[in-house]
Amino acid sequence: GGLWAASTNSPSLLLDTTEEMLLPHLPPSWGHSASRKGTVVTLDPARYLAFSPLISAIQTQSTKDLRSISSSPSMAHVAGALLSVLLDTARLLDTSNNSKEQPAYKSVISEMKEVASLCASVLNLAAELSNDNSRCNGETAEDPPSNQDLAQQRLLEVIPRHSLVIEQASYLIGESCTVLIHGTLPQTLANALLPSHFPKCHLITYLACTLPGLCNVLAVSSHRKNCEKELRSLTAVEELASSILNDSNIHPKNTEDNLSWQLSSWASKISTKAGIPTMASLAFGTPDLKSLVGALDSYESFMASFHGGDIFGGGAN
Repeated sequence: GGLWAASTNSPSLLLDTTEEMLLPHLPPSWGHSASRKGTVVTLDPARYLAFSPLISAIQTQSTKDLRSISSSPSMAHVAGALLSVLLDTARLLDTSNNSKEQPAYKSVISEMKEVASLCASVLNLAAELSNDNSRCNGETAEDPPSNQDLAQQRLLEVIPRHSLVIEQASYLIGESCTVLIHGTLPQTLANALLPSHFPKCHLITYLACTLPGLCNVLAVSSHRKNCEKELRSLTAVEELASSILNDSNIHPKNTEDNLSWQLSSWASKISTKAGIPTMASLAFGTPDLKSLVGALDSYESFMASFHGGDIFGGGAN
């Protein structure tokens, strides 16, 4: 909990029982500038931290004991959640009109690529462990200390860095730092839908399960851009995709379409292997599309009434 708090984009989330949504709580000192000046985040020494297992069995709403669904997320869930938020921040960077012209752009992208690679490495470690379990003919293999320790070390490193680079990217995006105020698309979906439609799902697990769908949307968007313009430089999303795929020993041809679709394919496979459930399996009942869209519209209208603007960020449709 404390580690994830170090990586959030607002001091806290409040459950609004009337509106049935999670709302970012911004103290008056933040104002519309979303400044975190004076905010201090501390991390306890590693020996006092107790991480969940690297990988856990997928639980669904069909499980008899529904309380098991909202248990502590595995380290793979945390890595998937961080990566989903990071990739959508890269999407917002690509939709910003002047982010590439700013002096800090290259250094921010470089740091985002390193953070993405660390997140991907934790997911790959979880997938390796899953393969080991499969070779044991269904019997649960003991989590090798090397894998567990290595994943823990990488998460301890990546979470504070993730928080900082999201903030740096937010100022490049501009528009009153909408990422810091409203959150990314995965966070917006969680805030709007979790209380009513996924009440037994842990917030981090929900953010992690958005990764395959988000990567598919990014691939489709990249294909549309390539159809409009034949020659262009790599986008922020494609820069991160290249770093993630290289860490996973996948080396596609350096074409924009191939990078994006390979990332989508990787995200789908790694989520299954790392024990990240599908969003549909976590839903309470079978909510129809109209109800889900209505909840998102209500959340957007509610947040816009306070801060104004489009909280989903351009290009998310």
